[in-house]
Amino acid sequence: MPTLFDTVVTSVKEALTVYSEKGRYMQMQNRRCYGLSFCKSGEIVYTHHGRETVSCPGYAVLLPMGGCYELRGSKTGEFPLINFYCDCDIHEFLRLPIRAIDPYLHDFERMKELLLLGRGKQKVMSLFYGILDRLAQEADAQKDVLSPVLRYLEEHYADPQLSGAVLAEQGQISEVYLRQLFRARFGVAPKQYVTELRMQKARQLLEEGSSAVGEVAAACGFTAVHHFCRTFKVLVGQTPTDYRRTHRKTVL
Repeated sequence: MPTLFDTVVTSVKEALTVYSEKGRYMQMQNRRCYGLSFCKSGEIVYTHHGRETVSCPGYAVLLPMGGCYELRGSKTGEFPLINFYCDCDIHEFLRLPIRAIDPYLHDFERMKELLLLGRGKQKVMSLFYGILDRLAQEADAQKDVLSPVLRYLEEHYADPQLSGAVLAEQGQISEVYLRQLFRARFGVAPKQYVTELRMQKARQLLEEGSSAVGEVAAACGFTAVHHFCRTFKVLVGQTPTDYRRTHRKTVL
């Protein structure tokens, strides 16, 4: 995200409110400029390189220039959109959690008015930089919120009692906001993040140690061996036994 927040905006093309109906579908080929989309109401699902990005209340979404993607309206609503050009080199969608949309809408409406009148280019740029700065400040604050959560995870990822409620308590935030932060920063929900973290540890233990599969499962927070084996096979593509056989590290 710093590549967005530290970028130099060369021009703002337009500010418009897109009305999207449920069931709307379109394909975008080689998007001509960057877009920063807010959600006033409704929901849109973008599919880019097989990955879905949901635009819904509480988020802003960066649409990459040159992007080829599909768009589906899952709920009818309004989406304020700023199209712009800049010197950044971002090729993926960015989903940015925001606490309140009203300050962004205030500046957006002012930008929209100035652009329609064809004047105040410097003011338009100033307003847009203000929007980017506000997004950057929110992103920094969110990182600070996640810091104690991630530190806790490093030490307690193998705790079978680990839950979203426990992690949210570490950051002194709600579980809903915790999920928003994880999806924005890592692209997955906290539960999936924890599972992937446990799988990383499991692979390490299988590669470097001689512990039984049941012991590896317990060391990674699984109380049932069959659940561990099933999860490992789904995420890694091999059973723990097969993985150890093909990836075991030996000292010569």
